[in-house]
Amino acid sequence: MNRREYLETRLYEYNQALRAILTGQSYKMGDVELTRASLDTVQSEIARLENALIKLTQVIKRSRIRYVVPMDGVNKKCQRKLL
Repeated sequence: MNRREYLETRLYEYNQALRAILTGQSYKMGDVELTRASLDTVQSEIARLENALIKLTQVIKRSRIRYVVPMDGVNKKCQRKLL
């Protein structure tokens, strides 16, 4: 499981916990039982996971390397320029 899949799985689990808490139920995740009193904790963790996914997506988008190969009629030699 890569980092993105892990974050998406955790976010899904915390959203399930939030739904259960908002409907008045308790929710068990591993050894931790979350109740209505833990609403702030669940919401802050959801925000943290969403931010982590956004940052991960931005890093992936920035890591693309783009090349331009100028072609002119006089010089047929290809030159690569990193944008």
